Amino acid sequence: MPESVFVQVQGVEHASADVMHATPLPSVPAMDLLFAASPLPQSLSRRLDGALLAVNDAWVRLTGIARAQALGRTSLQLAQWPSAMERQDYLESIERGEPSYTVESYGERGLRVRLSTTRLMHEGQELLLVGWEDITREHEAESRLMEANRRLQQQVELHEATEKLARVGHWTNPQDAEQVIWSAGLREIVGVRPDEVLTRDQARAILHEEDRAAWLEARQALDGRVLEFRIRRPDGQIRWVRSRMDQTTVWGNPDTDFGVVQDITVEKQALEAQASQAELIHHIAARVPGLIYQARLRPDGRSEIPFVNDAVRDLLELDADELRQDASALFSRVHQDDLVSVLQALADSAENLKPWRQLYRAVLPSRGVRWMRVEAVPQREPDGSTLWHGFTSDVTELQQATETLMEQHLQLEAATAELARQKQTLRVTLDSMSQGITQVDKNRRTIVYNQRFLDMLDLPESLMATQPTHEQITAFQRARGDFGENGALVEDDARRYVIGEQGVPMPSHYLRKTRDGRTLEVRTRQLEHGGMVRTFSDVTTYVQVQEEVRRLNATLEQRVKERTAELERSMRDMEIISYSIAHDLRAPLRAVNGFASLIADEGEELRPMTRDMFQRISRASANMGQMISDMLELLRVVRADLTPAPVNLAELARSAADALAPGMEQDELLCEVMPPALGDATLLRQVLLNLLDNAIKYVRPNERPRVVLGYDAVRAAYFLRDQGRGFDMARAEKLFGLFQRMHAGMEIPGTGVGLAIVARIIERHGGRIWADSQPGQGTTFWWTLPTA
Repeated sequence: MPESVFVQVQGVEHASADVMHATPLPSVPAMDLLFAASPLPQSLSRRLDGALLAVNDAWVRLTGIARAQALGRTSLQLAQWPSAMERQDYLESIERGEPSYTVESYGERGLRVRLSTTRLMHEGQELLLVGWEDITREHEAESRLMEANRRLQQQVELHEATEKLARVGHWTNPQDAEQVIWSAGLREIVGVRPDEVLTRDQARAILHEEDRAAWLEARQALDGRVLEFRIRRPDGQIRWVRSRMDQTTVWGNPDTDFGVVQDITVEKQALEAQASQAELIHHIAARVPGLIYQARLRPDGRSEIPFVNDAVRDLLELDADELRQDASALFSRVHQDDLVSVLQALADSAENLKPWRQLYRAVLPSRGVRWMRVEAVPQREPDGSTLWHGFTSDVTELQQATETLMEQHLQLEAATAELARQKQTLRVTLDSMSQGITQVDKNRRTIVYNQRFLDMLDLPESLMATQPTHEQITAFQRARGDFGENGALVEDDARRYVIGEQGVPMPSHYLRKTRDGRTLEVRTRQLEHGGMVRTFSDVTTYVQVQEEVRRLNATLEQRVKERTAELERSMRDMEIISYSIAHDLRAPLRAVNGFASLIADEGEELRPMTRDMFQRISRASANMGQMISDMLELLRVVRADLTPAPVNLAELARSAADALAPGMEQDELLCEVMPPALGDATLLRQVLLNLLDNAIKYVRPNERPRVVLGYDAVRAAYFLRDQGRGFDMARAEKLFGLFQRMHAGMEIPGTGVGLAIVARIIERHGGRIWADSQPGQGTTFWWTLPTA
């Protein structure tokens, strides 16, 4: 260590000198000892340039700069100041007389130091004796304290904001202290100004008179009980609060009572509103036409119904109290066929928390089967239970109406399909008609037409696609010349209408010609709703036939006279032939028959062959006579006048049977019930005579005849059935011809004219006759006649 810690710097006048040479100052032992041993870091420097003249050991330890490195150099050269400006500010603080100066970041270590400076004068130079104090830790502690204070202030601010937002507050009152300290939140609740000082009596004056005694009791007890009471604010409002009062337990804090207060006015109002709403819901639930309920399913499978309205008595015929105790009673009402689906739907709703919506049947003891619709929303409870809030209503009438509606809908669909089919059929039918047809609605628009209409009038499809009016179609034809010049192609009665004269009504029927020479008949029928239907018929052929008829009618009278004269001549000729047959032919036949019979009977000397020949001549002449008689009978039938009258065929049949076979038993001719015929009784008796004669003649050998006469309503025909020999139907077409016999060569009399007479009589009555037969099985004759 040099002789003295104080040194003198020579030859340096400015702080910017690069090298400084120090010379020792006069020895001052006491000062040296004090300076060197001081625990406070100290330095001695020139004020002018800041050159360090002396530093003690404490300064060296503080700055970490060796003494030899520091002495003679300025603080700026040693980088102790952040800048020359900072040092200048330090010097100015000395001039202002400030006791200390704090450097925020000193030296390379960035220390925070406090400089305490003493100004000294030596040999005309101002020296600065500086005491250095490291306040880095102090600053850090101060910073932490300030941060803690800031956070505390922030928490206080947040606490006040939280109190106001949560509508809570508190008060404190040290024992034996008259003043009560209220928090900002409590002042907000009570409505007291922030700067207002409150005594105990003033604080208790806000208590509602009905609740003061209870509050004083809790205040005295300080047992932490929770108390709800009312207060009256200075503005007259009554508010409900909840409070808890106790005594602080913080160590070192004097005994202090406190109370926490919560404004529960809104809560009380909500509870009152909730109670009112619950009462309203109860009234609604009691009057809703359905079942309102809560149902809970526990995790262990137990079920319960916490709430159900009284409608359950009418809807499901169950007691509400019993159902709350035992929810399984509800499922006893479910129809057996629907129970499985109901349980499955419930399980799915509980598992997936899906709304339960279902339609099922309930079987009730008194009302039988009813349809129920259930709507329930599930929610999961903390213990894992599922709680449904549901509504069930009786929709039996709705379901029945729905089923009826569905049935009607199906019927409507079927009817629509049928209508479409019929519409298509109608379209096909209309297009298949030989007539053209259109329908015009009440607005005179053509809404229906067929293809024949387009073809007959030669109208384009594009015109009809626009649903033109009747007048537009007429105007189109008129412009095209379809009606001829001035309507010359139209009948006189309709000409004025088609050429468009005003005020001329539409004729209901008229004829018109087309440009290609065809004749059309146009008919119009007015409809009740205001429209009309028009038909167009091609009557060209009909008109031609009419003209031909008119031409023929002009010559008809002459031709009738000529035909009548021819018929009269034919009738006279027929009478002559009949007379000739009856007289001129019969006389020779009788002679031949008589002579042949006489010779055959009395010619004993004749040879057998000769006698047989005469017998054959006799039989042939007799047969010829019968044929003449039959022909005369046929001519009589053809010429006879008909006198129609109701005829009982059963009576005629019995009369004819008596004439043919007087001994015929009643069971051999069976007459069924039949309607009377309308015809000539004489001729119809001849029919029955001939048919019965056939039945008797052609009876099977060794059998009695058996005949049935009746009427078949299905065929609308009379019949006569026998059990005779029958015939082959292959020859049936010859059955009613003249001189036709089904059994030629047999020994059965007949000429083959009888059935021909029957056929002519039936035909003259406007009927027809036919037969069904099989050989050996008999024959049935059928004929039709008008019934009376």
